[in-house]
Amino acid sequence: MLLRWWRLSIDSVNGSLLKRRLISNAARIGLVYFLASIVYIYFSDRLAEVFIHDITLLTSVQTFKGVAFVALSSLLIYVFVVRKERENERLLRDLDAKVKERTAKLEEAMFLAESTSKLLRGAYLARPTAFFTRFVRWTSSYRETR
Repeated sequence: MLLRWWRLSIDSVNGSLLKRRLISNAARIGLVYFLASIVYIYFSDRLAEVFIHDITLLTSVQTFKGVAFVALSSLLIYVFVVRKERENERLLRDLDAKVKERTAKLEEAMFLAESTSKLLRGAYLARPTAFFTRFVRWTSSYRETR
């Protein structure tokens, strides 16, 4: 129940869904890291106390254990950040491609609208009936090419 709270709040107004998802992902990762750290520290200390009875050696083992934990944690964080950066770069490239595609379609639509407007103004003033016939043929041939 505690780990599912981030799925319950959905508000898609003004991009707050994305903000909540990012915050909830960060909270979830932090919570999992916190719990895993507590479990590791507690049980590894108990295990070391069971097998090592010399206090000086126990202190050295716990220091080494702590350094190993920090090194492993740092490595895992690095790997996760690199993976997320690569995913973000891929998403950015995909978004850029979609923007270019939609921009090209918009420019084409604007050109067609402008051309049609000029065609309508010029041809209608000259001969309304001939223009209408040509316009219908042009639009139907344009639809067939799409």
